[in-house]
Amino acid sequence: GHHFIRLEENNKSNKSLTAGFYEVLYNGNIRVLKKTIKKIEDDLSSDNIVEKLITQSDYYFIKTDSTIYQVKNKKDIADIFTDKKKEIKQFIKKNKLNFYDDKENTLTQITAYYEQIRK
Repeated sequence: GHHFIRLEENNKSNKSLTAGFYEVLYNGNIRVLKKTIKKIEDDLSSDNIVEKLITQSDYYFIKTDSTIYQVKNKKDIADIFTDKKKEIKQFIKKNKLNFYDDKENTLTQITAYYEQIRK
C-alpha cells in the first residue's frame, strides 16, 4: 500500500535533497514525501564478537509546484504555508496534532487542509 517516486538531484537550492526513492505520503497538488535511510555499522567493542547496529533516519519533505522543502519542525511548516499560517495553527490546535509524536499524520493532515482552504 506504499507508493514511491524517484527524484533526481537537480534542485541545487535544497542541499538536503538527494537522488533516490521517496515515499509519497500525500499526493495532491502539493506532495508530502518521506525519505528513509538505514545505516548498518559494525560494533567491534566486544572481544571476538561483531555486532551489527542498524539505525534508521526519516526525513520529510513538502513538494510544491517546483520547489521541495525539507520539514524538520513546526516552524518549517509555517514557513512553507505562510499565506494561511494563522488558519493552520488553529487547525493543529483544534485537531490536537503533534508534529514530534506523529510526523507523517500531522504533515498529511496539514497539507490536505491547506489545499482545501487555499482555493
